[in-house]
Amino acid sequence: MLSHPSLKSWQKFGTSIFSQMTATANEVGAVNLAQGFPDFDGPNVLKEVAKRYIDTGSNQYVASVGLLPLREAVARRRSTTTGVDWNPQTEITITCGATEGLWCALTALLSPGDELLCFAPAYDSYEPAAFARVATTRYVPLMPPDFSLSKDVIRNFVNKNTKVILLNTPQNPCGKVYTKNELEWIRDIAEEFNLVVVADEVYEEIVFDGHKHVSISTIPRMRERCVIISSISKTYSYTGWKVGYVMANVELSSSIRNVHQFTVFCVPGPLQMAAAEALTIDDGYYTELKQQMNSQRLRLAKELMSLGWDVAEPAGTYFLSANYAKHCSLPDNEVAARLCRRSGIATIPMSTFYHGQPAPQHWLRFAFCKTDKTVETAVQRLRSINWQDIKA
Repeated sequence: MLSHPSLKSWQKFGTSIFSQMTATANEVGAVNLAQGFPDFDGPNVLKEVAKRYIDTGSNQYVASVGLLPLREAVARRRSTTTGVDWNPQTEITITCGATEGLWCALTALLSPGDELLCFAPAYDSYEPAAFARVATTRYVPLMPPDFSLSKDVIRNFVNKNTKVILLNTPQNPCGKVYTKNELEWIRDIAEEFNLVVVADEVYEEIVFDGHKHVSISTIPRMRERCVIISSISKTYSYTGWKVGYVMANVELSSSIRNVHQFTVFCVPGPLQMAAAEALTIDDGYYTELKQQMNSQRLRLAKELMSLGWDVAEPAGTYFLSANYAKHCSLPDNEVAARLCRRSGIATIPMSTFYHGQPAPQHWLRFAFCKTDKTVETAVQRLRSINWQDIKA
């Protein structure tokens, strides 16, 4: 059998917890509140646009940087929502989802020996991108229930090897929406140490309770020092289409485009045209999206609290975190596995998002981007949990 040290080095990442929990949920027929994908499709008009372009023969390679109509649509939408203008010709790149955009940005910005600074709990694709560049990831831990942050804490994690701060706002999995004040702290540190901020903003349209998503690109002096990444996946409920976009100044975009062309080269043209259509949808859609997600958020939070869970209600995203410690002292990875197999509810253990760092041990993440029927089924199963069976 072939044995090579590079093969072993990647084994530490294993199979994604999202893939594991979804596979188990499918196996046992559990309600999947683990992986963050809706169990419904987004606007039908987007499917109609994609099919029309497939049927008319738009099925060959397209420009690596992305189709101009989509880049122009991204520029218009971002100008409307943030007031920041990006040049669609030179500063916007279409990628295979936000994940590929993040990979390309970090590949372009990091070198061996560099450090990437992230805020934990953090999505699992960040560290592998740094690892591929033989760079190290350091995590600033944010703890439930409020996931608070201070400027001094951030600064204590920065050193001469730090090159990039990766910011996710609204933040998966904890639902934190960074304030203008917090973003100004990050700006000050980025300027002091000459860092680039890569901002994952895929949940930008999903915020609650009067909170407002503030893009770090709007903070004075940050437009030239940041890379903004988003996609159509979360906002328009087509996670499987994998159409993302990266916005950065000309110099940064040039390097990111160079990486992108040797990663996937281009994103399917028909899906890009559908994405362009998505970005023209009127404001009523976004209002309805927030109302729909907020209804499910409140429904699930209310039920969990009535059953004795402590809930960290999110300010954004379509995830909430809840603490089961009043019922059980087992660690979260064990409880998540047992709830899935014995109670038919799939969740994600929060400790997973701390990547080996000190982590809360009795918190689970629930995805509420689901239909009324799915949430109601989940509620019924939550009510039926036999904690003695879970602990046995």
